[in-house]
Amino acid sequence: MPSNGKHLYRFGEFSLDTEQNILLRAGKPVALTPKMLELFRVLITNHGRIVEKEDLMTAVWSDSFVEEGNLKFTVNQLRKALGDDARNPLYIETVPRRGYRFIAEIEEILSEDKTNVDLRFHPASISQNDFDGDDIKPWRGFQAFKNYFAVIGFSGFLLVSSFAFTSWYFNADSKRKSDIPILYAPRKSEPLSYSSNIFRARISPDGKYIVYASENQGKQTVWLREMATTTNLQLLPFSDEEYLNLMFSSKSDFIYFVRKPRGASQDQTSIFRISIFGGVPTKLITDTQGWFSLSPIDDQIAFTRFEPDGQSVLMISDTDGKNQRTLAARERPYNFLANRWSPDGLRVASAVGQTNNLANEFRLLAFDIETGEEREITPRKFFSVSDLEWLPDKSGLLFTARENSSPNNQIWQVEAASGEAVKLFDEAVNYTTISLDKEAKQMVATQVVSDFNLSVADFAGLGNSHTTLSSVSGTSYFTPSGKILYSALTNGQGDVFVMNADGSQQRQLTYNSFDDFHSRASQDEKYIFFTSNRSGDAQVWRMNADGSGQIQITQKEGRFPLFITPDGNFLFYWSALNRNLWKVSVGGGEETLFLDKRIFAPAFSADGKKIAYLYRDQEHNNAFKIAVMSVQTKQIINSFNQFSKTPVPVQIAWAADGESIFFAAADDSGLTLWQQRLDDKTPQKIAGLGSKEILDFSLSPAGDKFALVSGEWKRFASLLKGFK
Repeated sequence: MPSNGKHLYRFGEFSLDTEQNILLRAGKPVALTPKMLELFRVLITNHGRIVEKEDLMTAVWSDSFVEEGNLKFTVNQLRKALGDDARNPLYIETVPRRGYRFIAEIEEILSEDKTNVDLRFHPASISQNDFDGDDIKPWRGFQAFKNYFAVIGFSGFLLVSSFAFTSWYFNADSKRKSDIPILYAPRKSEPLSYSSNIFRARISPDGKYIVYASENQGKQTVWLREMATTTNLQLLPFSDEEYLNLMFSSKSDFIYFVRKPRGASQDQTSIFRISIFGGVPTKLITDTQGWFSLSPIDDQIAFTRFEPDGQSVLMISDTDGKNQRTLAARERPYNFLANRWSPDGLRVASAVGQTNNLANEFRLLAFDIETGEEREITPRKFFSVSDLEWLPDKSGLLFTARENSSPNNQIWQVEAASGEAVKLFDEAVNYTTISLDKEAKQMVATQVVSDFNLSVADFAGLGNSHTTLSSVSGTSYFTPSGKILYSALTNGQGDVFVMNADGSQQRQLTYNSFDDFHSRASQDEKYIFFTSNRSGDAQVWRMNADGSGQIQITQKEGRFPLFITPDGNFLFYWSALNRNLWKVSVGGGEETLFLDKRIFAPAFSADGKKIAYLYRDQEHNNAFKIAVMSVQTKQIINSFNQFSKTPVPVQIAWAADGESIFFAAADDSGLTLWQQRLDDKTPQKIAGLGSKEILDFSLSPAGDKFALVSGEWKRFASLLKGFK
């Protein structure tokens, strides 16, 4: 070694000896693997300069092929050894999308000066667990250790193996099958309750508790169940608050939850924390959506938010809400839904996509918490992803997802090494939330079952229905002659049916393994137009009145048919993605944008001269207004505030004379049907519609019949102990 070489670097209480290949802290050795030492050597010898990722990988792993995950993991471990913070670094700074830089001031000591340096280090002070074999090879200058090489080398081998095992799932060394207990245990499922009002259930990491929300007479609360005794403790009183998510802390001593006043907008939605023993909740973060997750040591939270400009963002902050920053963003209609922090704390996995056009648009992505860099977990896409959970050994994830050909969310597993997503079992159960204990021996899963019915009543006697059909899945619509088009579930999928208003002569018009719904008839009832996702996303299709001759009419983004012009030449339809209004010939062809405005629940008057719709003054605010527009001039004829405390934009229906509209909204007594005359500013209350959820309603052409699709979502929770 040349006498003028630089071998010792001092910074703070640390000293790196590049000749003896050792890092000391206050004179005591710091245990580093060979790759950590080599990486640190490259950074510190280039102090003050950015070292590109590619250069670091070439210098440190020149003898093997690795992925970028190895580099990030090694940097993270090195930071832990130094006591450094990636967000406020003292030593190693991340330069997004480029590399890393050593930023601390250092003192360089030449080799000839080292004899005057007291390192306060003696070989006898080294524990066999401090170094691995590469750290103590004789050619590194530790001749005194030749006799102990075999023993220490084996210890080093175990240490290196441990690091390889704990590398997160993008590490090339972790390409192996998971040995998670629940994956190989015999299939076993136990209901937590036979009640149909348990939701958001989660199991604690230590497996001792389950937290869940429940609802009674429209009010919700949170309960804690002790598994050993099945004792239930009510943590919070019943209230008008809605609970959107629940989660335990890593030590199972606190519960984090998201809630908001019923019907409130995002700015009233907040994340709270409460002890498992109860007490007053602490508000942590405001203006959020319902999805969030905790870092492995509970020092940070990942959560989602809608920005005023319409973006959906994945955010990270300290658990007290400070230091908020955007990790990733998407333009509407794409959203971030379920997310989970990886067990090693390096990334957040999230479901990203949209369901408006009924296509498989949801993806599972992982985002680097330092750089925001995203990476695909699996190439497979889904119609929806409801929840996800990392496997403790980081070999992959479990998640609940639905394909567009499947009526229910199923539990899936994706292996990190291959990216292959496999359905664990296929059954007629709709799983939503899932959670594992820290040993992955048991899982709590929440299931949701839809129970909606179509009822038809005389308008003069609302509430006294004379026709009721079960398993109705969506919209109902009166044809010009007074028949009813509706959607019902057959083999788990929606199909289009037609019947008389009294329930007689029911006929199924569509038969396939996809969703067909939202049907409308032409004025002469020669054609029926409906929405189907059989081509891959939601498009408008046309068929003859008897169900024959089915052809696709629209080709672009997802659509919902609304109105066929009285001359039978054109169809108006509503965009599923952008919520604007379009027009096309009934035979297909060029699709023309008619109204470039984001609207909801649009409805045409019977003569096609006016259209009424709901809109927001501010995006993601629930304060809807109603506008009535001339179809010919596109000018607003009148506008109204929706008369309710918590508006529910369900549907709008026109009166037969075209001089008033009907809409449903919530008040203190539940959902109410209102009538708004165009020449009046104040709506008239017509009748209460009950407390159940409403999917759709419609009026007959003569105004004498009223059809209502209403019901509820029944929620259950189960304890799963094996999938085999």
